[in-house]
Amino acid sequence: MTKVCCVCQRVQDGDHWSMTNALPADERVTHGYCPDCFSEAMAALDEFIRKQQMIRSAVASDSCPMLVGVLCA
Repeated sequence: MTKVCCVCQRVQDGDHWSMTNALPADERVTHGYCPDCFSEAMAALDEFIRKQQMIRSAVASDSCPMLVGVLCA
């Protein structure tokens, strides 16, 4: 089974990921993340979580009353 990156469409060949024009029609594929796209996705997720924690902290301390209705509804 061939693994294809769900973001950039590179194909895994052992430990190497590369672009390919086409796979054989009968090739079975599965999707995942290549190492580069995985790193980018995890960095974006970490940033999202950090921002959410900051917002929740502000709401919990009541220092940002405008967000209470949005996050605690």
